[in-house]
Amino acid sequence: MLVRTPITTVTEVGPVLTDCKLISYERYRKTNVGLFSARWHRGPYHASIRIWISATDRVVLKTERFFDPAPKPFPAQTVMDFFETDRDKIAVPDEFAVGEFSFQ
Repeated sequence: MLVRTPITTVTEVGPVLTDCKLISYERYRKTNVGLFSARWHRGPYHASIRIWISATDRVVLKTERFFDPAPKPFPAQTVMDFFETDRDKIAVPDEFAVGEFSFQ
């Protein structure tokens, strides 16, 4: 069984998300969502982030990070995370998803 350690919203250098702003309301996966922008900070890594949050139950559905040109934790400049909330569809990720590019 894969056990996920809790992720904090504040690190030793400050909050993970700053400068949060509501961009718009839209539809995503047949759900009304709020689309937000912010700055993302974790360790030496920084990125602009867009976050899709369900307007009904406030669950994060998707994020898209645009990393600064400085060091980044992944080989790509842009990283998207999709969150599955249907327990029947959740599966343990393959090795790549939690492998060498993990920075938790």
